[in-house]
Amino acid sequence: MKIIDSFLYLWIDNRKNMIYIGIHKGDINDGYVCSSKIVLEEFKKRPHDFKREIIKYGNYEDLIKEETKLLKEVDAAKNPNYYNQHNGDGNFYCKFHTEETKNTIKNKLKSHKRTKEHGKAISESKKGIVPPATYTRRSYAGKNNPNFGKKWPEQAKAKHEKFSKKYIIEGVEYLGLSEVMKKYNLKSKSVVYFRVNSPSSKFKEWNYGGD
Repeated sequence: MKIIDSFLYLWIDNRKNMIYIGIHKGDINDGYVCSSKIVLEEFKKRPHDFKREIIKYGNYEDLIKEETKLLKEVDAAKNPNYYNQHNGDGNFYCKFHTEETKNTIKNKLKSHKRTKEHGKAISESKKGIVPPATYTRRSYAGKNNPNFGKKWPEQAKAKHEKFSKKYIIEGVEYLGLSEVMKKYNLKSKSVVYFRVNSPSSKFKEWNYGGD
């Protein structure tokens, strides 16, 4: 059984002889007016000119269909007697914009199109251009390597040893992180470090091995 949680309504603007059709999920006395900014502005200035009529109560999903049907029947989006700017399909028709506003929107759309086309042209012009190579792996081999002959700082040495350590996990010895990660299908080195250093009894058999 479907729950009756919404109502389909219309506001009548007696001064302008205009109508707004809407749907609301809630109680008729909860203070809700509508979702239209235009209607809300008019209602705020002269609430005594508006009268609401409840067309139907029902389930929200069912009433959405009813609302769409009504809007399409009168073509509310383009009908000058209705405040609604779409027919329930999301395709807005800005019938309340002034010519100045319409021209502003039109110019912004043109500007956006030009910017988009300019960006595309730059992208196309760069295709096929290979940046000059600055170095290769081979060029930094041996004496050409800036670290050639230098001693490792203690911090770097300790880090390297940490990566190279043996691990004894659940009674099995592994040589390095890669073997552990492969065995337990782990994607991150940090997971191994976490488990080895974790105080949890769950990982008590995860340990570093000897040198």
